[in-house]
Amino acid sequence: MEKILFLIDFDGTITDVDSTTTIGRTVIKDITEDLVIKLREGKVTIREYMGTIVSKANITKEQYKDILTSKVGIDKGFKKFIEKYDNFYIISSGFDVNILTLLEYNDIKVDPERIISNYVVFDGASSKMVLNKYNSENALDKERYVREFGEKYQTVVFIGDSYSDFKGAQAADYVFALKDKRLARHCDLHNVPYIPFENFDDLYIKVEELLNKLGY
Repeated sequence: MEKILFLIDFDGTITDVDSTTTIGRTVIKDITEDLVIKLREGKVTIREYMGTIVSKANITKEQYKDILTSKVGIDKGFKKFIEKYDNFYIISSGFDVNILTLLEYNDIKVDPERIISNYVVFDGASSKMVLNKYNSENALDKERYVREFGEKYQTVVFIGDSYSDFKGAQAADYVFALKDKRLARHCDLHNVPYIPFENFDDLYIKVEELLNKLGY
């Protein structure tokens, strides 16, 4: 059994904004704002939210990618973090095209097999969501992945920030939650132990402290 694995959420954790919401707010603003309200009120699931934005965007793949690279940033410390702590997967309720486009644009090399997500299929200016084999109302069943990896690793560390991370975090051995975001508040509310972090430079230091504590 291997020692430790890091499962890292993408949108809002690695990125500065949610990339799919950014697509929606750029091309279907009114629809997206209505969806955001309904998501917060529990009237739509994350799966419904994501699928609606993708199906109604009506833009080509190149237009989609251009929006991402012009409006979504990546934490400057992320590259250094994964160069040091290289036993990781990016685990996202979002889409492969978002992740791959932004990593490439920021000159960050990640093996595509290290990315767990849903998918977007484009046909001209139409697009649709294709779900991961392990999907749920949260679009991706992160909890199931955490539990499966837990059979192969002594320690599974979950790193995230928001709604889609709640169940995955609760199943992990250790949780790092972005400070003052929804995952941190959820952990506080449900007495889930977690370590808050400000950014990936801060996370780098705190993970090192955890590994020293564990003797890894």
